[in-house]
Amino acid sequence: MRELSSLKKFALPPELRLILACLRITPEVQAVRQIEELSRAQIDWPVFLRGVDRHRVAPLVYRNLRRYAAKTRSGP
Repeated sequence: MRELSSLKKFALPPELRLILACLRITPEVQAVRQIEELSRAQIDWPVFLRGVDRHRVAPLVYRNLRRYAAKTRSGP
């Protein structure tokens, strides 16, 4: 199985890389790390959401983002 890091050589936008990292029912360690890192990156969230909607993968992406995305804001 190809490592997710090999996707970098194709210069995919971070929004697409994040979608791809989230498309695993049981993400491996490398995918979890990539979700954590990319969720901290400069993501164009409207572009990200259009891609998720276009490919109809919202439930799986939501599940993995909720579990593994970096917590970037502190609560009140």
